[in-house]
Amino acid sequence: MNKHRFYDRDVNVSRAVQLLLLLPFEMQTIIADGISSIAEQEFRANKLMREIKTLGTEKVLALYKSKQRKRDYDKNPAVHKAINYLLVLSDENRAWIALRIIGLIGCLQDYLRTCRTYAELPHREAVDSLTSIYVECGPDQVKVYLKTIEAEFMTYGTRKRALLPGEHLEEFIRNDRIGLRLRNDNP
Repeated sequence: MNKHRFYDRDVNVSRAVQLLLLLPFEMQTIIADGISSIAEQEFRANKLMREIKTLGTEKVLALYKSKQRKRDYDKNPAVHKAINYLLVLSDENRAWIALRIIGLIGCLQDYLRTCRTYAELPHREAVDSLTSIYVECGPDQVKVYLKTIEAEFMTYGTRKRALLPGEHLEEFIRNDRIGLRLRNDNP
């Protein structure tokens, strides 16, 4: 019996899920909602979930088990839904969406890097906007959005305090107790 989860069978899908799970709860929710939107728009994943008979016994059993919510990520309903959407997709569609997930998280990293560069705090609204733009328009428009944010930081900077030498963005956020929180339990 193979003990690996369905997403461990493909390197990119596994990487996409791992990257998602490394994010703080709040960011996981935003990104997972974006993943679900992509799956619904591109592959009608919500329809696949309703037509359970066409999925095959392995996927039906996995969906049944997921309802027990024993996995860590099942505690977040948005991540639970996104992972189940990945499950019901074909291998090809799952691989395609995994690359989109990796791209979206890469854009999120660019946003956090920009925040760090200008000693600004990341905000949920910006992550929400970034995700929506990525889902609706793609990565090129996210780059335009990030340039807009960078210009705003340069022009209207609201620095609470500068990053201390050697201080990481995660420490900066925890120390200021404002904005999004990055998980402290990541390896």
